[in-house]
Amino acid sequence: MKRKGGYWLVITAVTFCSLALGMPAQVQAESSEPVKVAILDTGIDLDHPDLQVAGDVTFISGTTSGDDDHGHGTLVADIVDVRHRLRDSAEDLGASGWDTQYGCGIVNADLAIDFTEPPDQSAPTTTISLIGTPGDDPWYLSDVEVVISAADNDGGSGVAETKYSLDGGQTWDTYTSPLNFTEEGEDYQVMARSWDNAGNDEGPPALEIFKIDKAPPVTTMTATATEFKKGKKGIMVGVSYDGFAVDELSGLDFPYVIELIDEYGVYDQDLGVKFSGSVIFEAWCEGKDKDGRTYIIRLTTRDKAGNEAHADAIVTILHPSTH
Repeated sequence: MKRKGGYWLVITAVTFCSLALGMPAQVQAESSEPVKVAILDTGIDLDHPDLQVAGDVTFISGTTSGDDDHGHGTLVADIVDVRHRLRDSAEDLGASGWDTQYGCGIVNADLAIDFTEPPDQSAPTTTISLIGTPGDDPWYLSDVEVVISAADNDGGSGVAETKYSLDGGQTWDTYTSPLNFTEEGEDYQVMARSWDNAGNDEGPPALEIFKIDKAPPVTTMTATATEFKKGKKGIMVGVSYDGFAVDELSGLDFPYVIELIDEYGVYDQDLGVKFSGSVIFEAWCEGKDKDGRTYIIRLTTRDKAGNEAHADAIVTILHPSTH
């Protein structure tokens, strides 16, 4: 098309454009690679989202770009590209013949209102959420509710179905509502995957593995004496103590904590990690302390799931008014 004493020439790469232009079937069969098509017209919109512009040349003096300021050249380029898009989004009404891939080139445009959008080729994404009190991975310290959600890509066909498996993928059930897990000690493995309305399969499923341990360790602490009469300030007494702890589910974690806690804060101390031992402290209390002075020998334990427990042996220095 001649325009203002010259021509525009824009080279645009359009996938399978040669087929859309009606090349013979035997030529089509020789190559399935994209081809370059030259549009000799008013130019092409170089920023058009549906066209892959490979280069441009202008033949009009005083101009440096083949960008289309009229619209006709862009329309022609769209026509070159449209047959490939219609193939996936409209009904082909032509009888088969020379063009075995595209029919005779007659399409029902009413069925191609959205033909500028490529078909949905992206699978949905599935997410598994665990709701409960998390401990040390992979343990939970409470019942666990499993919520599975899925989302398709922007502009996709939408999620059609989500399935889950609790046996390593051997059997799959349709997900309809949250799953609840309450049994302790089980190795739970939840797999989930989704499909969209275009038939895209997510492929490798989402996976969450967890265990449940709701009980802290069984923990006890005893002392050989629980009461002493008040003596003079600075007089020391001693007791022996014996602790015990066991956890039959996730197992005890190390180290344990054994400590002496003085009500007055004077003799607070770490007693080490052995369950059994002895400790000395002052057998005196303040005159106004009618309840006496309290010492606590405390054993604090933790299991491998993260549950904590403690047990106390309490020793009291009695105020004279109580005996």
